[in-house]
Amino acid sequence: MAMRRNRISESDDNINIAVKDQHNVQLYFKMNKNLPVRKVLAAFCKKRQVDYRTVTFLLDGCRVPLNKTPIELKMENNAEIEVMSSMSGGGRSGKCLVNRFFFANGTKRLERATHSLFD
Repeated sequence: MAMRRNRISESDDNINIAVKDQHNVQLYFKMNKNLPVRKVLAAFCKKRQVDYRTVTFLLDGCRVPLNKTPIELKMENNAEIEVMSSMSGGGRSGKCLVNRFFFANGTKRLERATHSLFD
């Protein structure tokens, strides 16, 4: 009977995670809730032969902090992490938006400046 309780408590420490890339390839992992998610994500990249540094991981549309655990991220069982290719560069118009915070007289405001990269 004690054996059965140990198995139940062990399964409570684990979580199932689905990792899906842009090509709808989905791999399933079972991991300990107290380990950083980067271990699972690195395993996904290794299996898919993708460079770990060239992709972005998203959970509910937000970037995943790789050093956090599923407990810290409040992940539920069967959570899905999306893998997106990182892209660098600008838009077709050659314009860049710059957001800046200015602190003047104890106030904070946001300035949005648009300038051309080709000026």
